[in-house]
Amino acid sequence: MRKSPRCVTTPKSNIHNLVPKYTLLAMNTPFRDELHDLLGISDPQAVTEERVDEAILRNRECINSQRAHMADNFAERVSEILNKVQLTRNQSLKARPDNDDLLGVFHENELMQAMESAAPAAPATVIAHVRDNEEDLPDLMTKLSQEQREVLHKVQSYLEQVDVFDSTLQSWKRTKEAAEAFPGTTAVLPQPTPPTPPRLIVLGPGGTGKSFLILTLMLAIRKWAKVRCATKPSPQQGVVLAAPTGIAAFNVGGSTIHSAFQLKVEKNGYGAYQRLNGLSLNSFTEKFRNVQAVIIDEVSMVGARVLSQIHQRLNQAMSTPEGFFGNIAVILLGDFLQLRPVRAKTIFSQDSTELDIVPGRFHLYHSLFQPVFLTIPQRQKGDQVFSNLLLRAREGQLTDEDDVALNSRSLNQLNPDRSYISTLLQTEFAKATWLYPYKVMVNAHNGKEIRKLSENSGFPIIQMRAVDEGKITVPKEADVDSTGGLSTEITLVKGAAVMLRHNIDVEDGLYNGAQGTIASIPEINGTAPMPIFVHFEDPRIGTRAERKDVDGKIAVRINPKTASFDLNGKQVKRTQLPVILSFAMTIHKAQGLTLNKVVAHCGEGVFEAGMAYTAASRVRRFGDLIFSEYSPLAFKANDGALEELERLRNIKK
Repeated sequence: MRKSPRCVTTPKSNIHNLVPKYTLLAMNTPFRDELHDLLGISDPQAVTEERVDEAILRNRECINSQRAHMADNFAERVSEILNKVQLTRNQSLKARPDNDDLLGVFHENELMQAMESAAPAAPATVIAHVRDNEEDLPDLMTKLSQEQREVLHKVQSYLEQVDVFDSTLQSWKRTKEAAEAFPGTTAVLPQPTPPTPPRLIVLGPGGTGKSFLILTLMLAIRKWAKVRCATKPSPQQGVVLAAPTGIAAFNVGGSTIHSAFQLKVEKNGYGAYQRLNGLSLNSFTEKFRNVQAVIIDEVSMVGARVLSQIHQRLNQAMSTPEGFFGNIAVILLGDFLQLRPVRAKTIFSQDSTELDIVPGRFHLYHSLFQPVFLTIPQRQKGDQVFSNLLLRAREGQLTDEDDVALNSRSLNQLNPDRSYISTLLQTEFAKATWLYPYKVMVNAHNGKEIRKLSENSGFPIIQMRAVDEGKITVPKEADVDSTGGLSTEITLVKGAAVMLRHNIDVEDGLYNGAQGTIASIPEINGTAPMPIFVHFEDPRIGTRAERKDVDGKIAVRINPKTASFDLNGKQVKRTQLPVILSFAMTIHKAQGLTLNKVVAHCGEGVFEAGMAYTAASRVRRFGDLIFSEYSPLAFKANDGALEELERLRNIKK
């Protein structure tokens, strides 16, 4: 809200229809700069009636969906709480009448608190709107926990030291020049030493506010950089945000690690480190010219070799061959008890055969990084009992009461409430995200769902076959990870849930893992890949891509993509739509996401420590979670990660 009166104006245009449309365009849309904030442009000559119509539709769709979501979510939560009260009270009376600690038991005053927690929260699209607004920094800082403030204080103190060092260095240079010009007249002190940048490993369970902390750090560093670099702005505004996957990168408004640091990626992971040369080095150096901090999220999925390659790349860019990470601050965030890096050793591994350690066998992680622990839950703060259960599940320490509670949300034959859970799958969880440990399970589920969708909607199933160029025939059953992320054949239908399999434009939200619904598809079966239009619930996605109105919703054009890969020593170039069905996804894909409803497969077949905990912690409340299979044996923690956390806690003491 403005603190002083302002006059609302209408931009000049030769298009007469725009004047009455201006009211619709500005409705419910706060702005300071009309063209930029309302239309996303800066040139008045670029105003067209089509662009205005698209903006009106986009704003109206966003507002209506938010209102509907808030109303539906509130009614849904009230109904769910009342059902949960009755269900869990019955269970507690049958199972342990003397124990009030059974998950979900509500007394009358607790019911009132739960009702308040069910009140509609601000939609994610509104919250995300403040991501780049430095004016929100003071408000964000007041909401930090003491643990989060510790990290912010260390970073801000370092930036203040950088300012002092810059001033001192300039004075030293002037003194040195005077001494060289007039020998013997001026004493020159030793050259000042730059401050030691903080290297922090910020660890905490899922939902303890790591993403919120990243946002606050980013705004604080950018605010500092704007003043420091006023005469020559930096492309990165003082900070680089990165994460190992496209989903995690978009979640924090950053880039993937391989993109941010120009690291080589092969089908089995990151390749050997390669130095940059020529124009690529000049471009990278310019990009990092005024960067003073690198922030990397989801560090549990970052391998030791990748961390070393980041160190080497920053040293090359900053011309600091004897330093570490280019002599800038590095903040790593994550949870070692979630999923590990794929086909790589963890950053705390001591296996020298896997580590790209610097000369002299200096271990970058163990030698440089200091721990900070986040312990206050934020994601599940409206359901404290569930939050406490997840903390025990994270360390593989489920109690008997936890086991009873989790089993009560499963389809297991031994669950007395199995019929109730089956009913939920047809109602509240009809559009839930299903999470599986194996790709074969994901593919089977997606195949079943697309056939059901076609039968119910009457829309035909469309198959698109990849176009391959090369001297070898690629088997149809070849794993998509070995074929450049592009499937040999994809089966689609209008209305199907799909996920992008390539990073098309991460900053625009078109990242590997972005989910949407097919709005329009050519109804020509068995053809070569053709463009489709996909509707994304998040209005931030695809704003720079080609878009159109389909059935009253904005849809983004997704074009076929070409990728090259090696198969049995032969080079193949493949063209295919970079999408897969996503009624279900692997648990690995879900790490870092907060989902509305989840149906998780957490049976004995879960093959990796931390996988079941990662799946269960994707939701905010216990009532948002169902298990298609459940076993307490699935909730196991990695022994190496537990030992590392204990080592870090001892350092912290």
